[in-house]
Formats: sequence, structure tokens, C-alpha cells
Amino acid sequence: MKPFTQQNYYELLEVSPDALPLEIRNAYKRALALYEGNAIASYSFFTEEEREAILERLEVAYLTLINADAKAAYDRLTKRVVLGERKATPDRARQPVALYDFRNTAGHVPSPTKRIDSPAR
Repeated sequence: MKPFTQQNYYELLEVSPDALPLEIRNAYKRALALYEGNAIASYSFFTEEEREAILERLEVAYLTLINADAKAAYDRLTKRVVLGERKATPDRARQPVALYDFRNTAGHVPSPTKRIDSPAR
């Protein structure tokens, strides 16, 4: 893993370049929980100065990626532009993802599992 000073904003927050604002916000909150205050996860690994530097960099990353204009400028600067047109966030957010596709079952219905009772004593 690269040191935090060499990570780009996406790597710092562990999000993809096409992440939605909600995903970015949640990633920022998770990162804050790791590094702020007396977080047990990072308390013994970093000095107070290192934690403050990490928190500052996380905040800059969050403020850049959450703002569409700043994010586009950052992408151009770092040459991380996502190929193709980006869809507007509301359209992508409203598309449900199916967990199961019941149309492809071809009439097959799984049978219930047989219960194996313990032998009588």
C-alpha cells in the first residue's frame, strides 16, 4: 500500500472515479472514524501530527470529489477522466439492481430440503 501522501483522492477514500456523492460521503465518514480523536484502529500507528495531516488530506479529498466542478478539474489534472459520457447522478441512483432474476428459472422451483431427524434412542 502506498503512503497516504502518494495516494490520489480516490485511493484515499477508497472509491471509484464514478462513485456517487453518497458513496463518497460514506467513505469519508468511514475514513474519519479511523483517524480522528482516539480511534483505537489508528491510535498506536500514527503520531498526532501524522493523524492531523491525514485528516487534512482526507478533507481536501472529500471536498474535491463531492463537488462536481472540482472533481472534473481534478480528473483533468490527474488524467483520471472516466471514458465515455458520465450519466447524471440522479438517473444512475434511481436504477434498481435485481438480486434474483426469476424470469430465467424456466418453471423450475427448488424443492424444500429434506429434514434429517436424529435417530430415535
